[in-house]
Amino acid sequence: MVVDNLTTTAVAEILNHNLAREAHLMTDDGKFYIKSGKTFGAHSTVNHKAEEYVSPENPTIHSNTV
Repeated sequence: MVVDNLTTTAVAEILNHNLAREAHLMTDDGKFYIKSGKTFGAHSTVNHKAEEYVSPENPTIHSNTV
């Protein structure tokens, strides 16, 4: 999927259209996910800026299969 205009609203629409509300959303720490993440069963993040792709606290939280 190509997103030409990356905004919080555009991301929310894509997530809401493609994910179940009970889903555990796993993303990087981008600001686009903060508000939408609160509407799902769970939302966990990794910090790509710090070269973190798997959570050091919980290895089941990752963005490796995105």
